[in-house]
Amino acid sequence: MTDLVGQGEPAEVDFDKVAAFYTAFQMQDSLLAELLAEGSIAGANWSEAIADPMTTYLAWTRDRGWLHWEGKVWVSIPDPSATELVRRELKLLFGMLCSRPDVDAHHVKTQYAQLLTESKAKKVTFFLKGLLTRQPDWFDREPDLINCQNGVLDLRTGSLHPHAARWYMTKITDAEYHPRAKHADWNRALQAMPTDIHDYMQARYGQAITGYPTDDDVLLVQTGGGQNGKSTIVNAIVSALGGYGGFVPEKVLLANPGEHPTELMTLRGTRMAVIEETPEGHRLPTKRLKDLVGTPVMTARAMRQDFVSWSTTHTLFLNTNYVPQVAETDHGTWRRLQLVKFPYKFVDPNDPLMAPNEKHGDPGLRDRIRYNKDRQLEAVLAWVVEGAMNYYTNGKRQFSVPLSIQSDTQAWREEADLILAYSKERLTFEPSSSVATTELYEDFSTWLKDSGRSTWNDQTFASRFGGHDLADRNHVTKVRTSSHASIVRRIGGGFAPPLPTKVNVWKGVSFN
Repeated sequence: MTDLVGQGEPAEVDFDKVAAFYTAFQMQDSLLAELLAEGSIAGANWSEAIADPMTTYLAWTRDRGWLHWEGKVWVSIPDPSATELVRRELKLLFGMLCSRPDVDAHHVKTQYAQLLTESKAKKVTFFLKGLLTRQPDWFDREPDLINCQNGVLDLRTGSLHPHAARWYMTKITDAEYHPRAKHADWNRALQAMPTDIHDYMQARYGQAITGYPTDDDVLLVQTGGGQNGKSTIVNAIVSALGGYGGFVPEKVLLANPGEHPTELMTLRGTRMAVIEETPEGHRLPTKRLKDLVGTPVMTARAMRQDFVSWSTTHTLFLNTNYVPQVAETDHGTWRRLQLVKFPYKFVDPNDPLMAPNEKHGDPGLRDRIRYNKDRQLEAVLAWVVEGAMNYYTNGKRQFSVPLSIQSDTQAWREEADLILAYSKERLTFEPSSSVATTELYEDFSTWLKDSGRSTWNDQTFASRFGGHDLADRNHVTKVRTSSHASIVRRIGGGFAPPLPTKVNVWKGVSFN
């Protein structure tokens, strides 16, 4: 260790003598801190000496502060905890140097008595930040890996590797990974899912545990009446995932327009993110939806903190008993939505089954899985990892959407998308036909009133009809023409007033 001692002028400090005089047991923390912080006075590289062994278990980042390696995972710790770790390392270092008896105690006392006047321990952590700094993107940077209780799992191959600080993982599952793990409780929970969507949903959940956002930019809206079992499945997966999964506040999705909620920070580093329940009758803000799914980089800030950006890792799910309202009619909105119905109702085992969709439930099932007393979460994790491996086998692409999900999503769209519902009921798309813009709006308004809905103004109708993907697919355009031959009219009461010589029409559409 003599290379740590400087070769300066006589007035400089002989740190070996300091170390020998103050044994590891007796040395005061204030002196240790000062020797570290001021070590360069004598040309001795004390900072590097202490930092080198600590790089394996202590790190500092500008946005997380101090992190400590605890054998399986890096954990954020407060400044006092970091200071204590450094103090212990200093005592160990000086203990190694306390083997030389040739010390001039008078010299030490006269030159450095002032160091003992106040505590300087806090200088240690401040001084070491630069040497132990790691960039934020060093942590949790491997999307193909997931940190399990019994090792680091490669989701591409299913191979398990020993834990190591070099992976810089700040998250860990709450279960061990065993590929053949099965449990009757988990099999029973999966009965809430119709068999025709089982493989699709397994791959969806599997993709969500990778660090890759979904490739189709879809939000899965999982719905059903009460006691349908969807929460038992989702809660189990989130529990098994530990730090990789989580329930995020509804405000992440349902924030007011223009508002930048700090809740967006809950998505940072999360893989499977679940919003649990939304208010009945609430409208889905499509601008926020587009910001949350299909965005490669997220930007947000914590309370009273600077903005930070990170690569998107989350896949978002919405669990709700109330299907949200969607006002927008554009393809860009609806291509991001899939409705997954959990159609069964689980009733008390002692109650008779009164409907075709009813099944006898298990009242203790959810808690048995949650508390993991029989290692149920190992079966859950194995099932989801199998889904992830299927996702990789499919070229990191989602599987074909089951017909039932397509049908349920289309029915939801027709109920929510009034342009689509109206067009399906009242219009035919014909390239050679046209309808006067005023008469199409009047007919739409009549349709709204007859169905008990509020009417729109003409500008809103024109914008949503003209921008709808139905109009786009059928090449419907708004033009001004003096030719009336192609104009189809809906005649009310047997009489239609004459059209002006020049009239605005929607070309490519006709009344039924």
